[in-house]
Amino acid sequence: MDGSDFIRSVFTVSASVSFVLGILFNTFMAWMIIKKTPAPMLIYSKILMAPCIIDIFLSLCAFIVQPIPVVSHGYFVVVQNGFFRNASGFYNYTANVLWFQMLILFVCCTTIQFVFRYYLLICDGQVPARLKYLTSLIIVCLLIAHVLLHYLSDFPYAKYNDQMRNLSSLITAEIGLTEIRFSSFTPARTYLWMFHSAVMLSIFFICYTIIVFFSIGTSNYIKKTYESAVIMSTNSTAFVKAADFRKNERMLKYNKEITMALIVQAILPTIDVIELSMQVVTPIFFANTDTIYYMVFAIIPLYFIPVLNPIAAILFIKPYRMAFLKIMRAQRQSVTTETS
Repeated sequence: MDGSDFIRSVFTVSASVSFVLGILFNTFMAWMIIKKTPAPMLIYSKILMAPCIIDIFLSLCAFIVQPIPVVSHGYFVVVQNGFFRNASGFYNYTANVLWFQMLILFVCCTTIQFVFRYYLLICDGQVPARLKYLTSLIIVCLLIAHVLLHYLSDFPYAKYNDQMRNLSSLITAEIGLTEIRFSSFTPARTYLWMFHSAVMLSIFFICYTIIVFFSIGTSNYIKKTYESAVIMSTNSTAFVKAADFRKNERMLKYNKEITMALIVQAILPTIDVIELSMQVVTPIFFANTDTIYYMVFAIIPLYFIPVLNPIAAILFIKPYRMAFLKIMRAQRQSVTTETS
């Protein structure tokens, strides 16, 4: 790697830092879910654990691949900065597709969280087996179809060799990116790429429509259940009434905290959606522009989504927040004792 290549240096540092923090934070969050989840929240433990697992794989994938998407002169291209940058064409491209698949899987799994949580509430803590099979089948079919569409729409075929050679010279001259080898290459106005872009945007739109729909449904169900429980408790004895009221209040509080954490975790993929949408659409409508320098760095926030997800869960879900603060206080007291 050229020591003067600022872009590659930034991506190396970003990928390394996000990988270390992502693994540490998500491992810690998984430990807290296993050890610190209160009994009333146990039915949500799998839903809360799923993002930790996805985030760990996403951190690992981003670190290994380190994709650098570039929008330049009507082309959408990806240059790698990771371990597969010098691999043969097929393996280099496959690593690139794997990273994109992880992003799609991340958005889809975020959507499934909202669906499963709704059914956990209305089905007494059980997600119907038929729903699990259906969502699994949809995800598998979607990923397979997306892989095929990728290979058809942006594989760096030999017929593009002259265009790739010319474009690599332009990119190096305009933004200073060196040692360019395209893992993904496509003229943005080809029909297959425009179809691919439309499919991606449709997937994102459908996912967020589902999230909004089930968020509203979950909130309404929790509200109605709480109101019904309050009415029932008013007809009970004073002792039962007080116990039921405290239990209902606690469950309502937990549900609100989990809802807030899930909403924040659903908002974070919008970084993914907005960034990818801009990069796939911009070269279609602005085919004659030079290399867009700032869009090269626009993907870096995606590297840090796996770091932000566990932080959101700790901040918004009180049992985990209190457990974290307790651990921090214990560590501080331990350090104070050792130094005194």
